Amino acid sequence: MNRELRTTLYIVLILLVIAGIIFFVYKIRGVIPTIIYGAIIAYILLPITNFLSKKIPRFLASAISMLAFIAILSLVVYFFVPVVVRGINELVQQIPDIYTTINDIFQRIKELFDIDINIGNIEDFFKSITNSLQKRLEEFAGGAVEFTLSKLYLIPSAILSLLLAFFFMKDSPHLYRIVVRNTGISRREVVKTFLNKVNISLRTYFSTLLLTSIFTGCLLGTASYFAGTEYFLLIGILDAILEMVPYVGPTIVFIIGLITSLFNSLRTAIIFTILFLIIQFVQDNLVLPHFVGERLKITPAIIIIMIAVGGAAFGALGVLIATPLFLIARALIDLVRSEKKPQEEPL
Repeated sequence: MNRELRTTLYIVLILLVIAGIIFFVYKIRGVIPTIIYGAIIAYILLPITNFLSKKIPRFLASAISMLAFIAILSLVVYFFVPVVVRGINELVQQIPDIYTTINDIFQRIKELFDIDINIGNIEDFFKSITNSLQKRLEEFAGGAVEFTLSKLYLIPSAILSLLLAFFFMKDSPHLYRIVVRNTGISRREVVKTFLNKVNISLRTYFSTLLLTSIFTGCLLGTASYFAGTEYFLLIGILDAILEMVPYVGPTIVFIIGLITSLFNSLRTAIIFTILFLIIQFVQDNLVLPHFVGERLKITPAIIIIMIAVGGAAFGALGVLIATPLFLIARALIDLVRSEKKPQEEPL
């Protein structure tokens, strides 16, 4: 068999394998989110399990970590979800005040600068926006129960994700050894280095996001309180959640906070805007560049692009895993480049 024929058959074989993988993934696409969520939960709780397993059996350490996670999640749902729902219901009732506040703002601008503003067209524009916003929020608030009931079918998937997370934590050392043992002896150190690099990158990314989300959520909620925003608790909770989506999440929180601040007064909205910008300046120029930018060498533009692509392709799950997948892919590319460099160097 000549060389060209072997090359052709090799390429065909690769294409068939790729097609088979794509077909397999397509067939099991319904359970992929369940597996990924389980892996993410396990990865987040793994440091706790590793610490506890030094003193108690790993099975028990994994069980304690999982029970603690479920307990914290249950407390968050029990205490904070009612606050969010109540805040949204109150927001619905006060949305008509937006129209009055905006009208007063333009009247003051007209009187202060003595300029001629066509208030009628502006009033119609903002009135249509506030009416549309009120309608959407009323639909959301009114359909909250129906929406929750419609998602009950996800409970088995959630339970399965938690079970997978438990076994991922329990068997992680064994899974690591399987990967290493099934690698050629000459490449084992390379694979260990690769896995260690990926682990450091992901740990840095997730730990930074988690700590930043909690800290910024508390800080913005406190700042909203001192600014005079009535829904400071709602803003703080939303910010703590949406900060997990870098750059995009804070923008959404700012829009919501600005609208709710206008319920009180223009002064409250201005103070809220100033405090928000100060917090974001510190976060974007001191916290994230140090912990994410310098350690991971990843720019805000790349993060935003990854979030947009992941969200468009896979929805909420894509938004969550887009940047981690980028970090893994970059580490893999660096590994391939490092493998090729010695071959390219002249003897």
